[in-house]
Amino acid sequence: MWTIPNDTKNFVVGNHIVTDETNNKLYALCFPNDCSNSYILLKSFDLTDGNNCTNYADTIPFSFNDVNSFCTLYYDSLQSRLYAVTNYNYNNKSNINIYSLAYPPLKIEDTLQTVAGHKARVTKIGFFIGIGICIIAGMGCMYLCYRKKKRRRKESHIPHNPPVVTNTDRSSKTTTQDENYKPQPDIHKKSSILFLDGFQVWDKNGADITKSFTPILKQLLILIILYSVNNKKGISNVTLRELLWFDKTDESAQNNRRVNIRKLKLLLEKLDGVELVKESTYWALKFTHAYCDYIDVCNWIDKVKNKEPITAENINDLPLNLLSGQLLPYVQTDWLDSFKSDYTNSVLDMAINLSKQEYIKGNNELLIQIANSMFAHDKTDEYALILKCHTLYKQGRTSLAKTTFDTFCNEYKAMLNTNYTKTFNEVINCQL
Repeated sequence: MWTIPNDTKNFVVGNHIVTDETNNKLYALCFPNDCSNSYILLKSFDLTDGNNCTNYADTIPFSFNDVNSFCTLYYDSLQSRLYAVTNYNYNNKSNINIYSLAYPPLKIEDTLQTVAGHKARVTKIGFFIGIGICIIAGMGCMYLCYRKKKRRRKESHIPHNPPVVTNTDRSSKTTTQDENYKPQPDIHKKSSILFLDGFQVWDKNGADITKSFTPILKQLLILIILYSVNNKKGISNVTLRELLWFDKTDESAQNNRRVNIRKLKLLLEKLDGVELVKESTYWALKFTHAYCDYIDVCNWIDKVKNKEPITAENINDLPLNLLSGQLLPYVQTDWLDSFKSDYTNSVLDMAINLSKQEYIKGNNELLIQIANSMFAHDKTDEYALILKCHTLYKQGRTSLAKTTFDTFCNEYKAMLNTNYTKTFNEVINCQL
């Protein structure tokens, strides 16, 4: 029907297209076939002449290797969704990924309001907010007047003797914190590399430079840090090739490594106190002033494992707020799975050891926070259940303890397809 001009950026199309004759469009998955670490874009074209090529959504990572790679597009009319399916075959194994997008897809500019519409909406919202504030302020004044009158009536009947504050009163005041209380983490926005709950890099001026890291640079940085922490010497050239450039010849893999190492060094120069070094055939990252949350937690895991006591002097240095964080949850590669599993196990072991330390055993708030951190990694962790229910029950918050127990039982049934065997009374009476 038509031909794409030769000056268009080179790309090929996936196995299927989706046609929308009502709007005279076809949708296709397109990717450049001149590189192995490629990417897929959803594009649309006019059915009649091929013009008005439009890109939708974000790119999808795609390993292109001739007949070993496959991608296709499906349309689900019942749910009005597009599904992109990618498959990569290597060593007789298939790595299949499925992505979904609401149909019809929208361009970013389609989701933005016009200036006039935005102003009108803001004006209308401001009007209703103003009315709401006036109503709330009026109700607040009425409530304050009512409280003052009530207090005067009470004071007229109370003898002028100083109240006696018992230890029970003091403990009740200090243990009324919500069981889900979790302090906000200290956000490091200068010279920092963050792995927990998402990959982020901040330069020495506090600018977010995460988008400067291409997928291959991101994986290269992650590998170097993970290996530097776990074996204390870094990652070798051989391992880098096996994980990142396994589909290339020796010469091509070496060239790719040199180019990307040079790019990574230039990006790391934007941070203070971190250096990419090579010792023998191992690449490692040396941190002096720069910060990495993953390294911070791993250092404390080692300290707790070596039975370093937690005291009033060092409790504020303990990164309890980071223990709930997942390791790189949005980075999905086969080689990362073992690191994630080991990290989760180490955090759970650390949490158990922390809960048994003398300084922490007497602090209910810390115990609940530790239990919540364990639940963040494993919703069916029995020790976390016992720790939290036991602590809440000891505080006299029986209903909250029972709610925690019921939620755990539901999660346990949903994930393991079997009922939890202990009763609530057995849990609160368990010895930790």
